[in-house]
Amino acid sequence: NKLLSFGQANTIAMNSDNEKERLEVFDSLTCALHKEKEIFATVLNQVGRLRNAKSNEIEDREILTQSFHANGISETVLFQMWNVTEENLDKLVSALNVYKKGKASITWHELMTVKESNEVMIPFSVAVQNVYDACKNIDQELAEFARNAIESGWIDAEPRENKPPGGFCAPFFSEKESRISMRYDGSI
Repeated sequence: NKLLSFGQANTIAMNSDNEKERLEVFDSLTCALHKEKEIFATVLNQVGRLRNAKSNEIEDREILTQSFHANGISETVLFQMWNVTEENLDKLVSALNVYKKGKASITWHELMTVKESNEVMIPFSVAVQNVYDACKNIDQELAEFARNAIESGWIDAEPRENKPPGGFCAPFFSEKESRISMRYDGSI
């Protein structure tokens, strides 16, 4: 049994091409998280309380406002997506039945790790342009920040073993710059 970081285990559990390895690591990760569930529950509750307190401080009565802004959508868009999903529920159920492959049910993990045979690799330069375009639709200043970060070499996107999925931005206030560490695997 090799000792893995959470990020490494999560990447294998969700992305490994080897189904047996994916399931074994997912089960091990689930077991490890289950052992510490009380700690995680406490932390998540504290995060929830902090977000609620922050919303109250800025007198933001709508609890989802920050999430909408962070994800670049509005409440209207969320309701449109919800309504489209409800209107097409029969198609969704039909698609899920295909994934079940004759089984009585499908787990969340099975659904999230379905491997598509038509997976397309996106070159980093194309992904950069897609990110810029998406940011521009939300906020021009954010788009320019993204372009500057890329052109200034502030981004480390190499998919190394010890890097978790996703990314983070670390500000360097004295230099008025940021550094972004992420794991780019050819998809967005």
